Amino acid sequence: MREAHFFAGGNTSSGFVSYFKTFVDPKQAERIYILKGGPGVGKSTFMRKFASVFKGRGLDIEYIHCSSDPASLDGVMIPKLRVLLVDGTAPHTLDPLLPGAADEILNLGAFLDSSNLREHKRQIVEINNEKAYLYQSAYRYLQCAGALGTEISEAYNKITDESKLALLKEEAAAEVFPDAILRSFKKENGRRMLFTEAYTADGYCNFTDSFSDGKKVIGVIGENIRSVSSLLIALAAFAESIGLEVVCCCMPLYPDMLQHLIIPKLNVLIRSAVSASSRDFDEIIDMRRLLDIEKLNACSSEIEDNGNIFDAMIDKAIKKLSEARELHRQLETYYVSSMDFGAADRCFEDVISRCS
Repeated sequence: MREAHFFAGGNTSSGFVSYFKTFVDPKQAERIYILKGGPGVGKSTFMRKFASVFKGRGLDIEYIHCSSDPASLDGVMIPKLRVLLVDGTAPHTLDPLLPGAADEILNLGAFLDSSNLREHKRQIVEINNEKAYLYQSAYRYLQCAGALGTEISEAYNKITDESKLALLKEEAAAEVFPDAILRSFKKENGRRMLFTEAYTADGYCNFTDSFSDGKKVIGVIGENIRSVSSLLIALAAFAESIGLEVVCCCMPLYPDMLQHLIIPKLNVLIRSAVSASSRDFDEIIDMRRLLDIEKLNACSSEIEDNGNIFDAMIDKAIKKLSEARELHRQLETYYVSSMDFGAADRCFEDVISRCS
């Protein structure tokens, strides 16, 4: 039995970025249940209970965590059954693509006492408005951090030997795909996009280890995140060209760049890191040999200064996300007191019976 944990959406320098739609493919799934309802109606609890039932039956489980509050779930997947439960509310709003035939809505909001909520309408509106402000503030700080990170990347780019990078991509492909180069695989499902690491209300959250069990782990070592991403993108493209499915783990601040790469068929995790000493790797691809060390020493002070400001912006963003979570918890109290959880439990039992 295997557990994997990740995020399908992230708090990034571009705001909230969602890859939920790469998971919700009704043509591939047996069943997709899209949960609706306000905060506190029990969507996360519903999914956690669902996962617990099938975990008890020895099945692999994939947990999709909320990037604002990683203790809360945004989705649960049972790969063997091809069943997905997912939170379809904002900011990752989802609706059925093949209603009834593959996916359907489970509206837990139908079990709310709306008359009780109307009595607290003013407070609910005020909390929602303040929460929205805090999220926008957090994203402004993440945007600032993103700009500083780009400045640091540009400093590394100036002292990176691009011709050596091109050669390294060829060497890495030969290392990662020693047998795959000689044959073409049956076409798989393409690529999945996700985050295994994220900026959350609890700080920086890292679930990458949940993908490493039983896999060959190849470390890509280097400080230049753009070169690292460029290498991983090239390896992903090669894998897809020979028919392999890839799981692209995006950088939490830069969702258009790759942080790690998983190739399930080869049982390989290609994991980036700043230093080799930080993790146990089976093999290492050293990106640092692409740098002009003399020039790096000359600009190291500026890189360090920008790194300190970067860290300060991240800390401020996390503080805002934490404050927003506290408001969300206040909001939940109004909905919890208005919710018929007995009806939600009966809905849960019906879903379990249909999936068994």
